[in-house]
Amino acid sequence: MNYRPVSSVYLLESAEIAEQILAATPFTVDRGNLETRNIALYDTFESQAWSTNHLVLKTSGRLSITDLSNGNLSASCSFRRSPVAFMAQEIHDGPVREILKQISPLRAFIRLAEYMHNEEQWRILDENCKTVATLRLTTLSAGTKKKQSTTVLTLTPLRGYQDEVATIQDAAEKTAKATTLPSLEPMYRNIFKQCGFSVQAYASKPTVRLEKDAPVGQSARRMLRQTLQVLRTNEPWIPKDIDTEFLHDYRVAIRRTRSILAQLKGIFAEETIAPFRQGFRDLAKRTNNLRDQDVYLLEADTLRAMLPQRLRPGLEPFFEDLRKGRHAELRKFARHLSTTHHAAFIKQWEAFLRNPHAVTLHEGSIKTAEAAKTTIRKAWKKVLRHGRNIGQEASDQELHALRLDCKKLRYLLEFFATVYPDNIINPAVKQLKNLQDNLGSFVDLSVQQDHLYQWLASSPRCKNNPETAASLGGLIALIGNERENVRARFHKTFRKFDSEETEHLFRQLIHQKG
Repeated sequence: MNYRPVSSVYLLESAEIAEQILAATPFTVDRGNLETRNIALYDTFESQAWSTNHLVLKTSGRLSITDLSNGNLSASCSFRRSPVAFMAQEIHDGPVREILKQISPLRAFIRLAEYMHNEEQWRILDENCKTVATLRLTTLSAGTKKKQSTTVLTLTPLRGYQDEVATIQDAAEKTAKATTLPSLEPMYRNIFKQCGFSVQAYASKPTVRLEKDAPVGQSARRMLRQTLQVLRTNEPWIPKDIDTEFLHDYRVAIRRTRSILAQLKGIFAEETIAPFRQGFRDLAKRTNNLRDQDVYLLEADTLRAMLPQRLRPGLEPFFEDLRKGRHAELRKFARHLSTTHHAAFIKQWEAFLRNPHAVTLHEGSIKTAEAAKTTIRKAWKKVLRHGRNIGQEASDQELHALRLDCKKLRYLLEFFATVYPDNIINPAVKQLKNLQDNLGSFVDLSVQQDHLYQWLASSPRCKNNPETAASLGGLIALIGNERENVRARFHKTFRKFDSEETEHLFRQLIHQKG
């Protein structure tokens, strides 16, 4: 059976405390060389590496993934660059790439902090000069003028010497200048704070807990304010073009805002809210082409894999044009975000949401729990009515319209989620999501097919390149087949949603006691 040593970790006030601790024991020290490295920390905007107990570190031409709990190395590879950000797919090394993709396949890893890492390895010797333990003394420095630093002592016993090492542990625990740590997390949290970086508490979905008896107008304002915060958080990152999730979350925040304004009619005066409703509609429209291009490029490898190997190179002119078009579209949208017109619109919207004297109509005084029942029932019945009216052929227009109905219902369920117990709201959302996945796949495939048709018909590069024409033609046919398969599965998927089980879930929502 392999020996697995259990290390003890202590946060020290300074490196000198380690010597004071050992001076109170009968042991001597064989000190190793001091190793000094400059380290850059990478993580996603949502701190996904940190939240999964990983540290992504770049030092001395290597990219390393370290276990945050014990400091052990999980994987590393050569990494000569020092980019502001990179995607997991850019890493060639298999083990490192796979761990990064598990952490986040869509978000970029951004350089968030840089610090100095000093480390000494000591051997702890008994009276016979036998090694009883190893001691790792790690000091992290932010490199600021105040010379702020964080020092941690990691003590690891060798097999059979646990009792001897207990003497050192007792000495460490008796001093007020050494604090026992359950993991290395506090050390890194300390140094990141000194570097001006804090673990991101970002959430793309609303986290507001609504009060059942609060007026729904008040609840709507609270939810809209948090949604505005998501909008503002993502907005400055979009022009930087680091990853596509900033635009995605931005669009979702716009849709949530529009959905609340549309579904909770009668809360605010129409003459007050109409300019905002139109403004968010226009803002969403400006992002449509950019998001479509993002989705295409994210699916590039999947689209290539659909074709035989010999036809795949023919798609490259299409992807090249797509990248150029996306770059132009991004610059266009970035210019809009920097205009005084856009800044004024967002400022006016925030002022409205924060104005305690803004007019709320009679419907806005209804209790939040009662408004939840009424609006969810109406939206649910609309989905059922429209879905049941779709014939066996299931036209594109019908499926697209039903998808929009489902989105509206989904946003209402998310808006009012905290009014209900999790065991009631979550199964209802899950049932709806299955239907949404089917409809979403159909619409996405339709958009892809239409875009390919348009490019095939209009691009000079395609007309002069039979290889590209053949590749696109093959891809259009394959996407068309998959689209029809999804269409054929629609009625089965809808029947599962339009079932006694789902009806029972929604009846619980509608008749939930406040």
